[in-house]
Amino acid sequence: MFFHMLRQLVGDTLFYRSLQDFYKSHLYRKASFADIRRAFEKNSGLDLRIFFQQWVQEKGAPTLRLQNVRQSLFQKKYRLQWTLLQTQSSPFYTLLIPIVIEFKNGDTISEVISLSQNKQSYLRLFTNEVDSISIDPQFDLFRKLYEEEIPPSVSKVFGETDRTVIVLPTVSAQERADLEMWALSIQKQLQGPSKIVWDDESLDLKKFKSVWVLGIRNSYLQHFTQASGALPISLQSDRIEVSGQKFDLSKYSAFATVHQNQMSYTFVSAPSKTTLLRSAQKIPHYGKFSYLIFKEEANILKGEWTVLDSPLRFSF
Repeated sequence: MFFHMLRQLVGDTLFYRSLQDFYKSHLYRKASFADIRRAFEKNSGLDLRIFFQQWVQEKGAPTLRLQNVRQSLFQKKYRLQWTLLQTQSSPFYTLLIPIVIEFKNGDTISEVISLSQNKQSYLRLFTNEVDSISIDPQFDLFRKLYEEEIPPSVSKVFGETDRTVIVLPTVSAQERADLEMWALSIQKQLQGPSKIVWDDESLDLKKFKSVWVLGIRNSYLQHFTQASGALPISLQSDRIEVSGQKFDLSKYSAFATVHQNQMSYTFVSAPSKTTLLRSAQKIPHYGKFSYLIFKEEANILKGEWTVLDSPLRFSF
C-alpha cells in the first residue's frame, strides 16, 4: 500500500525511474527507506520527509468521516459542500484523498483533495446537479476501513469469533448423517463458538453473528435472500445466478456469503454427498472471495462483491 500511494503521488514515469535509480545505486549494498526517499526526491523534486515519516515510522492509520454534505443553488450553479474529519487518536496525517463526484446526467469527475488537520470543509461549484460524492472509493489510501466497506468473504465467516449457527435442511434419517458430517467439518474450522441445528427448529437468529444455510430447500434460505439485497445474486428453484451467470445446482456446487446489519449469511449447496464433503475442505482456501462456483473438483467462478454502502459515500 505504501508504494501504491507513492506511485500515485509522483506518477508512473517518475515512480519507475526512481526505483531504477535506487536499484542501480544500491545493488549488492545495504539500503534503507531513507535511501528510497532520497532516490524519489532526486527524481521528483519533491520533499518527501513527511510522507515517509508518517507511513514508515509512525504507528496506526487515519480514520475518515464524511459529514455535512449538502447541495444548493448559487447564482445558477450547484454548490456542493462537505466536511472531512480525521477521527483517530494518533497524530493527524497529511493526506491526498481521491474523490469521485457523480452527476444526475451521468457524468463523473475525479479529483484529489488534501487534508492535513482534524477537520476541513470543502466547496465546489458545478453547472450540473450532483447525484453523489464518494471519498476514496477505490481504497487507494491506507486507512482504517468501516465494516460496511469490507466485502463479506470466506476468511471473514471462518474467522468469526462470535456465535455461528449452521442450519441444515430437514431430510430423511439416512441422509442426516452425511449433512451432520459436513457441518461438523465446517464447525471444526470456525474460530468462534458454533451450533448445528435443523431448519424445522425454532431459532432466534439475533443471538448469532453468522448464519450458515445449507441447501436450496432450507426454510432459513429466505434470510440469506433478504440479506443479499441489491447484490448480483439470486436463487430460484434449483438454480443460482451470480454476476449474470446461471448455474444448475444439480450439477454445480455453490458458496456465497453476504452481510446485513452486522450479521453475515452464508449459503452452501452441492449436488452430491461426495462434493458436499469435499467442499468443507476446499472452501477455506479461497479466503478473500465472496462467492464460489465449482464443477465437481474444479473452481470455475470466484469473485468479491462490490461495496454498495460506504459511510464515505453520500447520495442525494
